[in-house]
Parts: sequence; C-alpha cells; structure tokens
Amino acid sequence: MGGEASVLAGEHPEIKGIDRTEDVLQIYRTSPEQATGKKIRFVVASDTHNGHDLLTVPTGDVFVHCGDFTKVVTSHRDIAAFNEFLERLPHRYKIVVGGNHDRCVNLGNVEASKNLFTSATYLEDSQIIVEGIKIWGAPWHVKRHVWYLATAFGLSHEEIAKHWELIPPDTDILVTHSPPQTIMDLHHTGRKNMGCPDLMQHVIQRIRPRVHLFGHAHDRYGISELTVDDDKITFINAATHLSSSQLRDPIVFDYNF
Repeated sequence: MGGEASVLAGEHPEIKGIDRTEDVLQIYRTSPEQATGKKIRFVVASDTHNGHDLLTVPTGDVFVHCGDFTKVVTSHRDIAAFNEFLERLPHRYKIVVGGNHDRCVNLGNVEASKNLFTSATYLEDSQIIVEGIKIWGAPWHVKRHVWYLATAFGLSHEEIAKHWELIPPDTDILVTHSPPQTIMDLHHTGRKNMGCPDLMQHVIQRIRPRVHLFGHAHDRYGISELTVDDDKITFINAATHLSSSQLRDPIVFDYNF
C-alpha cells in the first residue's frame, strides 16, 4: 500500500524515534520546523465498557472516547452514568463516537443520539473543528457473525464503504471505533484481523489524516506510524479494557499546528 508500518508503543509504551516533550507524544500537522508554537493536548480512551470510573484521566484540552463506553446488554441503562462521567471531566472539549456495544446511540436518529450527551460532542459521520483542527468521527465496523450480540453500527462491506466515502480528504484527526485492517487490529486469538479493509483503503489512498484514533481490538493497544509518499500517519489504538476491574491508561499526545 505504499508504506511501511512500525509499532512504536505497546501496553507499557517506551516510544523511541518520536518527538516527546515531558514524556508526551508530539505530533505535528506539518513539521517541527514549520510549527507555529500552538499545540492542543489530546487524551484518548476507548472500550471502557462501563469501567470509566476506573480511569485515571490526565489533564488536557480534548478528551476523546472512541466507542464501546457501555456493555451491549445494558447499554440503554448505562449511558446516563457515562454522561455523568463526561460532565465531571475538566477538558474544554469532549468528543465521543459509538462502538459495537453502544446500542444506546445506534438509534437511526443522529440528533436523538447527540441529545444523550450534555457536555460532549457526539460524532456520527460528522465533523467538529477544534481551534482550526478538523476532526471527523464515525462509529461503523464490519458486522461479525449473526450470533454475536454486540452489533451496533455493524454493516456489510458493501454498506460500510459509503460511510467512509463521506470522510473529507482534509481531515486532520480521524476518530473511528474500528481499526483499519492490519493496523493494530489482530484478534486476541491471533487468527484474524478485526479492522475494516475499506477503511484502510480510504485512510491510505485518499484521506491520509495526520492522526487516526480507534479502539475495538482490546489486545492491540498502542501507537504505530505509517509513511505513505512522505505523508506520515500516526495510528493510536486506545482500547483501555483489560478486565472488568482493570483498565489501561488513556493515551496522551500534543497536536502541534
């Protein structure tokens, strides 16, 4: 696909070869030489599955949750507690997309889903511009076996492609629940990729966002980079779930622009 990926961080990241300040990953819209000195700190989590109160959330400007904030069976009941958690966070901006467990926001009515959040922006095939940074969010994933219960936002390959086509090519930061196929998406059995091939094609060939945030694959938490024709994309799988009583830390980065 014109690039070579290298995993740069895992469950206990010691990132080498990436610019860090105070042990925080530094990502640049263009290059360090062209940076204006402006930066925004992002704090990213995913797949908390009702365990949000176990999170130690670092300070920052933007908190992003990449979906699966509830559990599928009790999702409609769980959303209120997650909304209260978001209200308590001090971050200036809070951004949420749904995941395959989040039936509570898979309503077929985007406005109704947005109204469930009183202090966060819910994105579903939509964009928010944060101080000039264009952020697009989408919850879709390739639907799994018919017997699998957690199928919110699950679509066939034919259906999902039209949603990825909506992503603007000038997107700075892309937020999805699904990984792109082959990027930190391996199932814990090691036998299959959980990511979407159509998403991978759009990310690599058309969009090339500076950052792609996602979750879904619980065992592939971390950071990797892919360079395509001199365009560097930083991929972050922020799936924090380890167990019902233990979560990994959110991932933090500064976006310099």
